[in-house]
Amino acid sequence: MKKSILFAVAALALLASCTKVDTVVADQAITFNVANYLQQTRADAYNTDDNFGVYAYWTANNWDAEGTANIFMDNEKVGYNPSYAEGSWGTESTYYWPRTGAITFACYSPYTAQGRENGYSEVPSFTKENGFTISNYTIVDQTDVDLMTADVVPDQSRNAGAAATGQVAQNAPVPVLFHHLLTQVAFKFKTVENPNPSVGESEIVVNEVVVKNVANTGNYTQVQATPTQDQPAPVWSRQAGEARYEFNSANSPLTVLPTDNEPKATSVPSRILLPQDLTAVQADITFTIRTKYGDNWAEETLTSTVNLATANVPAWLPNMSIVYIFTIDPVSKDPILFDPAIAPWDTTIEVPITIPEA
Repeated sequence: MKKSILFAVAALALLASCTKVDTVVADQAITFNVANYLQQTRADAYNTDDNFGVYAYWTANNWDAEGTANIFMDNEKVGYNPSYAEGSWGTESTYYWPRTGAITFACYSPYTAQGRENGYSEVPSFTKENGFTISNYTIVDQTDVDLMTADVVPDQSRNAGAAATGQVAQNAPVPVLFHHLLTQVAFKFKTVENPNPSVGESEIVVNEVVVKNVANTGNYTQVQATPTQDQPAPVWSRQAGEARYEFNSANSPLTVLPTDNEPKATSVPSRILLPQDLTAVQADITFTIRTKYGDNWAEETLTSTVNLATANVPAWLPNMSIVYIFTIDPVSKDPILFDPAIAPWDTTIEVPITIPEA
């Protein structure tokens, strides 16, 4: 009986020594988070109706040392899917985190597969040296395309526990923070009270606002070579074109009253335009001054051409939002003054009279 027990124990020990035990780790899909990067309260949410493109590269150790040789995602389309954890974004074909090495991500928006969409002349390219390069990008008329690139997210790997530097925690999406490459331009108008005592009411009607001589095509390079502190190299180059953009039309006039608490926006609240020097850029503003004298309204329509280059904003720059606020005064700054004088007497006539009369 004792021998049987010993043999049984020995058999169990031998069986245990031959048993292969694997630690099962579930494959983790790669997803992206563009809704609120690192909980920055000023970051705007990425529109769930939009899509962006991603290039990703695998490196054994370090992105800075190894570059872009090993492509992992080649301009993959990333979109929103409510089925993802925490409403993240994911690629159309699911990618999973590799168990070795690290992944570096570069994203741009909006996505294009073939070029010539939303202003693209070709698919944006990416290299470690230049970052994203977009050739012959053109502002598309009557659209408001928000062209953006994101900070490169280097050397990412999945970590089953707490995320360390260069790692994303299990189930955590890759953080993506986009930056605007274009300039947002808006126009607002206000007026002041007519100071004339006899004027009952006054108002300004803004009829047309047209910006002209605007370059609408150019080349973008994300990383510039040899910039200096005094004169950094621009990310946009070879801007060309003389486009016109309408912000307000006579079909939708804007009435501005002295009692308005805030400046009023034009019928097109804003446009996203190409960054550029403003030396030649002007705005033609057509407006009507309406003044009520007694029971009658008098009006006069004027057109002013305004140079948009100012001392503090000589150029539109990437990621810049500019609101031009115009104040239209219903009267000139010249008060009505008088220059009194007395006209000279007419020619003096001497009338001789003798008293008493003869």
